[in-house]
Amino acid sequence: MSLTISPEITQEVLAGPLFEGLAPAAVEAFLEGLPRWGFNHGDALFREREAASAMYVVVAGSVMVARLTLGGPYRLSASPHTTGLWSK
Repeated sequence: MSLTISPEITQEVLAGPLFEGLAPAAVEAFLEGLPRWGFNHGDALFREREAASAMYVVVAGSVMVARLTLGGPYRLSASPHTTGLWSK
């Protein structure tokens, strides 16, 4: 999937604590080197208690974090913006 990381996304990622202290050019090079995936509405990026194996930078769309309960999904959070940093 071809996707260019915009300066706005780079700035939003830089604002988070994960890349604190790194030069913007280093973060931009890191983001540009990441593989790109597309997901459909309702797809699970990861499930509770799975071992972490990836990190996600959401560049378009939104992500909902939910816990499955007997009564169905219980929403823990949803990204208020179209970009964000999520890890798996």
